[in-house]
Amino acid sequence: MDIAAMSVSNAQAQVMQQASISVMKKAMDSAEAQMAGILEMMPPSQHVLDVRA
Repeated sequence: MDIAAMSVSNAQAQVMQQASISVMKKAMDSAEAQMAGILEMMPPSQHVLDVRA
């Protein structure tokens, strides 16, 4: 494989990795927003949890 082909292949791999990371970030943001909505819908708990015990 010559240098030009390796350069093109490397650039394509970088673009694919950046696209994958962008999609993952969007999915994480969406999941975070959904969880915030779920937590907001939950009624407050009447129980106290001692996490140091």
